[in-house]
Amino acid sequence: MTTTTNNSSSSSSSTNDVERRNLIWKVESLYSRTNKYFYQPALVELCNISVCSRCCLRFFNIREIGLYQEPSNTLDHLINYIIEITNFNNEQSKLKQQQQEQEQVQAKIKAEDNTETSNNNNSNSNTTIEVKDVKPIKFQYDYNSLANLTNLNNSKNHN
Repeated sequence: MTTTTNNSSSSSSSTNDVERRNLIWKVESLYSRTNKYFYQPALVELCNISVCSRCCLRFFNIREIGLYQEPSNTLDHLINYIIEITNFNNEQSKLKQQQQEQEQVQAKIKAEDNTETSNNNNSNSNTTIEVKDVKPIKFQYDYNSLANLTNLNNSKNHN
């Protein structure tokens, strides 16, 4: 008996997997045929006010007869799939745009670093330096400390 229930439960799970894969295939197929008709913000608003799936199709003036013959469950999945895939695509495009902006900023930083290093290399390779208006350096001596140092040096020399 146990093996029979295991077989029936495994067959029901495999049936569910097959049904799930068929549903996914059907939704993706319907999406590929109808995605050009849908305007996602309007579709979201229609779903927010609980418009049925077939009415959403009529709103977008989709004239594919086979689509209206699909079960409501499949159409509900199609509408949700359209919303989710559009949101995902929008997020991906935003991420790509942010990555491109970051790459541009990094490229600018690298270009600035390269110009600085090339300027440093150029300045290091030049042996002539032009100096204009050189001012003499004036040191201020503390004569008392200087006298103390000379006294210390003299005392060390005598020892």
